[in-house]
Amino acid sequence: MGSWVRGFVGSWVRGFAGSRVRGRCNWGAVVPQTYDYQQQILEGLARHGLRPLPDTPPARLREAINDLYRYEIRALRARLLAGGIERRDYAAHVIELRKRYWLLSIPTELWTR
Repeated sequence: MGSWVRGFVGSWVRGFAGSRVRGRCNWGAVVPQTYDYQQQILEGLARHGLRPLPDTPPARLREAINDLYRYEIRALRARLLAGGIERRDYAAHVIELRKRYWLLSIPTELWTR
C-alpha cells in the first residue's frame, strides 16, 4: 500500500515503499539523474572545450555554449566597430560563427538518447 511522502516543493504526494517521487526517494535523499549524450553532441561540445560528466544536465551545457557564442559575437561586433572587419564582410563572419555554434540550434531534448 502507498504512503504519503514529502515531494520536491514541500507538497505531500502519494508514494510507494521504495519508489522514487519526482527525483527523490521516499525518504528524502536526492536521486542523481544521468544523461547519455549522443556522440555527435559530445564531439560538438568537445570543440568548445566541454566534456560533460554523466550527471551534467544538457541545459547547463547549452548555457555555457550560449555564453561562449555571445562573447564571440560581441568581440566580432567590436572588431567591426574598430574597423578590423569591413562592413560588407561582417555577415559572412556572423554566418561562420553560427556554423561553429550549431549546437544552439538543436533542442536539448535531442542531445541525449
